[in-house]
Amino acid sequence: MAGAAADDEQVDIVELLEHSGLTAVDQRRVHNALVNNMIDGWTPDRQSILRLIEFAAGRIDDDEHKRQVLNRAGLATPARRQWIE
Repeated sequence: MAGAAADDEQVDIVELLEHSGLTAVDQRRVHNALVNNMIDGWTPDRQSILRLIEFAAGRIDDDEHKRQVLNRAGLATPARRQWIE
């Protein structure tokens, strides 16, 4: 399944998952999370998918995941930085 990124770049979700190092069960979990959010109108970009894969693989923790998401969204204000640190 391919999802169109915000800049019209085609992102091959299946390919990213297949090369992620995740187990088949974790690949399905990430896929389901992405699809559920896409149904709600979100269009994932490559960086967002890779961030979720890193989180699912345990290569980044919850706090780092939150920090990266807030930074990407431009919402990493000093008050929010204190919240996630």
